Amino acid sequence: MEFIIENWAALLIGVLAFLKVIVNLTPTTKDNQIFGYLDVLITAITVLECKRLKYYSQKKELNKNIYHGIYY
Repeated sequence: MEFIIENWAALLIGVLAFLKVIVNLTPTTKDNQIFGYLDVLITAITVLECKRLKYYSQKKELNKNIYHGIYY
């Protein structure tokens, strides 16, 4: 379970890649449009989450440096 929590973004991208292959094999275009909307939504969520994690890790590092008396 810990592996899934730590690597949820990579696993989600893998599932999306698999779904895209399936969607592209079907002859209709309706499912391609639905997958397109889903792809944009999930990409936005993962990008925002990665930016949030990067922001908080930088903030945590800055606070750690301030507590040790080092100011950058």
